[in-house]
Amino acid sequence: MFSSNSSQVSSAAPKVLAVAFLSSPYIIAYSWGTSGFRGTYSNPATLPASSAFGVTFSSDGLYIAVVNQSSPYIDVYPWSASGFGTRYANPATLPTGGGDDVVFSRDGSAIAVAHTNTPYVSVYPWSSSGFGTKYANPATLPTNSGNGVAFSPNGSAIAVAHQTSPFISAYPWSGSGFGTKYTNPATLPSSTGQSVAFSPDGSAIAVGSDNTPYIQVYPWSGSGFGTKYANPATLPTGAALGVDFSPDGSAIAVANENNTPYVSAYPWSGSGFGTKYANPATLPTGSGQDVAFSPDGSAIAVAHTNTPFITAYPWSGSGFGTKYTNPASLPTATCNGVAWGTVGDARYSQFVAVAHGTSPFISAYPWSNTSALGFGTKFTDPATLPASTGRSVAFSPDGLAIAVGHNTTPFITAYSWSSLGFGAKYTNPATLPTDTCNGVTFSPDSSTIAVAFGSTPYISAYPWSSSGFGTKYADPATLPTGGGESVAFSPDGSAIAVAHTTTPFISAYPWSGSGFGTKYTNPATLPTGVSNGVAFSPNGSAIAVAHGTSPFISAYPWSGSGFGTKYANPVTLPPSTGLSVAFSPDSLTIAVSNNISTPFVSAYPWSGSGFGTKYANPATVPTGTAGGVAFSTDGSAIAVAHDTTPFVSAYPWYGSGFGTKYANPTTLPTGNGEGVAFGQITNPQYPQYLAVAHGTTPFISAYPWDGAGFGTKYTNPATLPTVQGNGVAFSPTGSAIAVCDNGSPYILAYPWSNSGFGTKYSNPATLPTNDGESVAFSPNGSAIAVGSANSPVILVYPFSGSGFGTKYANPATLPTGFGNGVTFSPDSLNVAVAHVDSPFVTVYPFSGSGFGTKYSNPATLPTGAGNGVAFSPDGLNIAVAHTTTPSVSAYPWSGSGFGTKYANPATLPAGDGKGVAFSPDGLNIAIAHTSSPYISAYPWSGSGFGTKYANPATLPTGSGNGVAFNPSGSAIAVAHSISPRITAYPWSGSGFGTKYTNPTTLPTDDGRGVAFGQITT
Repeated sequence: MFSSNSSQVSSAAPKVLAVAFLSSPYIIAYSWGTSGFRGTYSNPATLPASSAFGVTFSSDGLYIAVVNQSSPYIDVYPWSASGFGTRYANPATLPTGGGDDVVFSRDGSAIAVAHTNTPYVSVYPWSSSGFGTKYANPATLPTNSGNGVAFSPNGSAIAVAHQTSPFISAYPWSGSGFGTKYTNPATLPSSTGQSVAFSPDGSAIAVGSDNTPYIQVYPWSGSGFGTKYANPATLPTGAALGVDFSPDGSAIAVANENNTPYVSAYPWSGSGFGTKYANPATLPTGSGQDVAFSPDGSAIAVAHTNTPFITAYPWSGSGFGTKYTNPASLPTATCNGVAWGTVGDARYSQFVAVAHGTSPFISAYPWSNTSALGFGTKFTDPATLPASTGRSVAFSPDGLAIAVGHNTTPFITAYSWSSLGFGAKYTNPATLPTDTCNGVTFSPDSSTIAVAFGSTPYISAYPWSSSGFGTKYADPATLPTGGGESVAFSPDGSAIAVAHTTTPFISAYPWSGSGFGTKYTNPATLPTGVSNGVAFSPNGSAIAVAHGTSPFISAYPWSGSGFGTKYANPVTLPPSTGLSVAFSPDSLTIAVSNNISTPFVSAYPWSGSGFGTKYANPATVPTGTAGGVAFSTDGSAIAVAHDTTPFVSAYPWYGSGFGTKYANPTTLPTGNGEGVAFGQITNPQYPQYLAVAHGTTPFISAYPWDGAGFGTKYTNPATLPTVQGNGVAFSPTGSAIAVCDNGSPYILAYPWSNSGFGTKYSNPATLPTNDGESVAFSPNGSAIAVGSANSPVILVYPFSGSGFGTKYANPATLPTGFGNGVTFSPDSLNVAVAHVDSPFVTVYPFSGSGFGTKYSNPATLPTGAGNGVAFSPDGLNIAVAHTTTPSVSAYPWSGSGFGTKYANPATLPAGDGKGVAFSPDGLNIAIAHTSSPYISAYPWSGSGFGTKYANPATLPTGSGNGVAFNPSGSAIAVAHSISPRITAYPWSGSGFGTKYTNPTTLPTDDGRGVAFGQITT
């Protein structure tokens, strides 16, 4: 009856699972995480008209389509991280009967519907504008009701499974529509064709039918059907209503009706079926209606009759894993169709960034190799630009940060990065580079950032985490001898090399968590001039240097002992000074960019023997001196930054060399291209979490969080807090969670993972002396602070993977009254506490030695008891939520402490301020307060509060006690009194979006604290 096109969807993007079923709302979409089902997206505003039978996503992840049994029979919606968009207008010519299956062509240019009345299949052009004019019917129609439809992976054929003989009809397909029907297979399917699927490589076509053998597979080629493969030794047990191949083509699965096991899976190869995989330990509960593999092949889902109507399993080369937990919100009737999709435009799974000569000094674009798309629409510039000409650029290997080296102080600027582009700028390192930053790189595990620059010590390295720069590592004992031009880590992270301006022109050092080791011996044959670029091969066996005099490129074997004997120069040398060098990800190609002389980029095969014969120059060469060269993360493209417009040029990369140049980006970089880098987010699940501290057992509730909102509540921790939960915090890497409460030990911490709570850490040796009111981790993850109801009011402990360390000595000057709020500055060098008695807020310097001398009180104190406190992400502001009007007070912050209080917001929060938070980009501030609307948010800038955003359309139901933005700044949550006790909204530059659906399992009493977390390691 149905056919999956799940293999069309990119495996590189976060996943969504959608099901079509028999009762309203007829379609449900679930976000999908590493542990299975997560949240449920809101229903589309316009529902399908009746029972839905098929569902599909476009391969770019931008559209979702569902077919049903009542006119107009087909519904298509835009799809994004927010879920369903506004339904597209109906096609001018509707399908003529109930829709049974729907599919997009792989390139997204057509959409096909199999339906119950003649012509049994309808196909339409598809674009971002919606349906085009229906294609002419095929000259030879299917013979009866169409049950399944599929396009071949290369889009050259379309096949329809249908009710009467020959049960399967296939046609050539092109931009003109249907071609002449292919000859029927010599051996027809056994009866009614219910489903159809092509293998991912297009070499086979499978047809599910009503009668034994239920599944028929044929070779497929440009000539049509080949001789049917032998039946599997163990047949499915009923009509094959759904069929799908795994994305790698190594397995085929069948959903069947009437008889257990309802789903069968087999190995698949060019020889046909292998021995049937063992049935899943927990079977679907009713007749299988459809089946689909996830885009990455790690899961398989079955739509079926009987509750829960949808069942999913892990999938591997061994077959079915243990069934995933059912989704919290089940479909309400038989599921007839299932499909996998993605969050966001799956075509653009990579990014490319260019450092260049004029403002904004850095430009970044989505990158796609699909259909020669190349550059996507330029991302919005970062809110805080680099200070001057961009000289170098690098993405962290995990794709969560981007760094730019530039000409003037601070010489290095780094930003958080997501699929939405630039996030907040990280605080500058405490010890800056001393000159123009010509090179920047991250270690392979993203734990270190290193920069090469123009004056001594020529190279600096810093710990790197989600909090940004750590304390600079000690300089190497033997410094490079001249200006650093480029820097690179070996692929295993055990070595670091810097290219520099004076002999020996290249210096390399062992690297470890302790920093630089003793410099490796120089290569026996040195580069012949100023070295401008350096790169290790990804397989770790070679190191290459681009330099100023002939031969312009030098390469050496590399091992744990350092440099080997220099490889022979390439037969055809680059034509002039080498400025940068890069290896392809498979280590089979090396490319060097050069100045002055065309072709500005040269590429060579690379092997254990060194350089091969130079590849032909690209047909369209870069237009000027090429300052940077880089391969895409999958090795399918190469980009060059250069000094004349368009300033960046990119080409497909094949084993045979350069392809035809990609079109220039629509918005060009604005000046000389100096550096270029590709990036990719390596954990596309982006696991985020939301936790709430609340009034009755279990006192802490935690949920998965993503674009759909709340997922299914995690199992409670084995050891619960003992009394009312007051505050909650995730560690900066997402590897720990802490909650403070009103009963001894007053503070509890647990390891945290995708599976939820781990075993509680041991209590600290010195406990708080009374109720724990608030908790915070330092951004560098090395400390945890607790606000308490009794003296000393604030307690800080070292924190590590082992849990609590020995409590730091109390500050010399204690706060007075309950410590209701506690936080660290973004650089972890200050700790602040909001408390009940005057001065209501107290801040101390903080270091590995503990508390420093208390900063002076602000000249204008908050007007009442401090309840919450927050630093802005750039560390330049501090805000306090407090009792008594104006309910919130904010101040500039610097190394000297508090500045002059900012003017109050024009529209004040109503009632007492209870919690305060800045958005991750520092452009907004939100306050939770005791009177309606319970949450107020304002734009934030260097001038202070802007005009209050409109209240959310659906307000929290009671006193706002805590507030938090999620790590990507796309959502905001409020902990409050009165059910549902936690309320969350999408967040954008326009303010609050439509309230997310409440979690299925609510917190059990008043929400008192809220925190988002994200695993970053």
